[in-house]
Amino acid sequence: MSMLMIVWILLCVLCFAAGLVWSWRRARRRMRARVEQVVDEEVRQQVAREVLRHLQDGPAHSNGKGEP
Repeated sequence: MSMLMIVWILLCVLCFAAGLVWSWRRARRRMRARVEQVVDEEVRQQVAREVLRHLQDGPAHSNGKGEP
């Protein structure tokens, strides 16, 4: 094989590897964003449930004993 062909093959391999790395990093960023979105939604739902429970139970007592 000529030197030019070897350089050409190495360049192709390098570009292919760079594309794989770029694609993998992009996929990781997208997955992280999805996970954060799901966690945020779960937190919002938990807060909504706590607020609803608080509204249904009535206001908390200031003495902390929980007596009606």
